Amino acid sequence: YHGRFMLAIRGQSLIGLLFGLEANPAGEAMFTVWLEADPRYSDIRSRVHLLAESAGLLSSGWSLRHDGWQIVECRAHTVSYLTIDSAVIWFMECFGDLERAGLFLLQHELVGIPSTAEESGSDAMPDQSEVGN
Repeated sequence: YHGRFMLAIRGQSLIGLLFGLEANPAGEAMFTVWLEADPRYSDIRSRVHLLAESAGLLSSGWSLRHDGWQIVECRAHTVSYLTIDSAVIWFMECFGDLERAGLFLLQHELVGIPSTAEESGSDAMPDQSEVGN
């Protein structure tokens, strides 16, 4: 299986937000939303996993990824959404989940993620309490 039609939002963040269409292993079309980061930044992956778990994303259809670039993802069969409006609502609900978890768009000013590894001095992320509102 292969083939994707995805849009990505990354900007200067070390974490990207990707969303669009992707085939599952059975070749079925899936709507997909995921966050990704270079696997070398294990502290970022751990921090995103912690925020996702704390916000209850796993009970909302999200799954944690422990290998490769993907960190968290949510998928839905396209056949479950018969109109464009219903598909847009699904994507917006996913973005809302990420926003409630403190992860949406991952602006480094909001969640303490440095825009480059050089700025951070390491791959560690600051504690959420250190981040200004």
